[in-house]
Amino acid sequence: MASFPGPGPTTISPKGSARQRRSLAWVHGMLWGALATLATPMAILLLFLLWPGVLALVLDRAPGRPVARAMLFCGLAASIAPARRLWSGGMDMQLGLRLLGEPRVLVLAWGACFGGWLLAELVPVLVSLVLERRGAQPPHAPPGRDEGMGANSRSRPPL
Repeated sequence: MASFPGPGPTTISPKGSARQRRSLAWVHGMLWGALATLATPMAILLLFLLWPGVLALVLDRAPGRPVARAMLFCGLAASIAPARRLWSGGMDMQLGLRLLGEPRVLVLAWGACFGGWLLAELVPVLVSLVLERRGAQPPHAPPGRDEGMGANSRSRPPL
């Protein structure tokens, strides 16, 4: 049996997966660049309407970027109506700039982004408060939090 020099069986190493992510990021950037080139008014409109979410996407370092995703999702929901108006208006640059000049459009989109930020920040706090109120341990609390205080010792009466 002859042996050939070179790499052994093909396995995916962490180094190879990082290389693959870089190549996919390059393709992703090329697709967005083509979209921005072919539909410039729509790209500019969405960039300005989703600006708080895009900024959060750059600044959010949490795994999964939950705050940025919530902001972009809510902002995108508020950006559908202006995008449809631009699409039905023939993708005209003047119409896109006119839509950006309407205070109602910007306030609605940026307010929706703020609402997404507020939801992403307040929901975990409210859920842990409700769980604490009901006597259950929040998922992030270490087990055995009440050790040493007795099994039935509570500062509040049960619900």
